[in-house]
Amino acid sequence: MGSPDIASPARGRFFAFSFPEIVGMVREFNFLPYYHQTPIDICFVNLTTNRLDQIPIAGFYPQNALVLYSFPKTFSPIRARLIVKAAIREFAKLDKSAEPSGRYYSKRSPLNITSFIAYLEQLNHLSIVKRRKIGTPEKKFRGDDKLSSAHILKNPLVIEKTLYTVHVTASNRE
Repeated sequence: MGSPDIASPARGRFFAFSFPEIVGMVREFNFLPYYHQTPIDICFVNLTTNRLDQIPIAGFYPQNALVLYSFPKTFSPIRARLIVKAAIREFAKLDKSAEPSGRYYSKRSPLNITSFIAYLEQLNHLSIVKRRKIGTPEKKFRGDDKLSSAHILKNPLVIEKTLYTVHVTASNRE
């Protein structure tokens, strides 16, 4: 799989699946690779949120990356695994029809990055949200500039739209 960004769970948090398990799911659900058959990147992120009505579960950048967020220790591990697998299954369906998420092809051209995020809402409702980030780089990147400032967006516009909601139960397992 692409270059893994394997994070250790933060104190009081855990990841629903291990890296090898996620690699297996990416292969099982046949995610499309990006340019020249490079597999998508898999990233584990310790994202903490205080919102109880909308918990981020996973993010997906078509043909680029799959991002998995950690859960608090108070969350049921079995339920977490069920919800994450359902999110990955939904992302795999979207992967077949979605355009690749934007990349920095030109330093001055408008940037259009499409991604999908799975949020857990209410009891077991998994909402799939399409997010588009549109903007242009802050300035022209020159050889003496620091790379960290190369892709800072000027006045980015973020558009989110809920595509659909899936009710996740134990009967959703395959």
